[in-house]
Amino acid sequence: MTAGGARVIVIGTVELEVERSPTDPSAHTTTLENVLHILDAICNGFSSPASRCCQSFGEFTIGVDRPGGLGVWYGKRFVGVWRLVLAGKRQGKSVLEEIEDEGVRFSLSIYLTEEESGIIGAPSATTYPTL
Repeated sequence: MTAGGARVIVIGTVELEVERSPTDPSAHTTTLENVLHILDAICNGFSSPASRCCQSFGEFTIGVDRPGGLGVWYGKRFVGVWRLVLAGKRQGKSVLEEIEDEGVRFSLSIYLTEEESGIIGAPSATTYPTL
């Protein structure tokens, strides 16, 4: 399978330990289904609108379990898009940090054919903000 010309190696489920919100850094396990592993991708993509209710507040966005409910993940602005805040001590450095240092802004879009959409049950033209 390809996604916008990029080869998808595998489709699977991923569990991530994330912080709940900027005011509640407690760890929460978020399960992502139908994750596309694209070997040549510069970063990971995450479709926040498809995952849960989403509330944006300028400097951050929060995914909640229901409208007005508890935060189950949040993202901060990074290189012009949202970056999912993982729980625990951050390790390593993203190649995108070098881009950010140069003032470049970034976006990630994945377009699926009707056939590809049917495989994972997604809309045929979906934009996945980077989180």
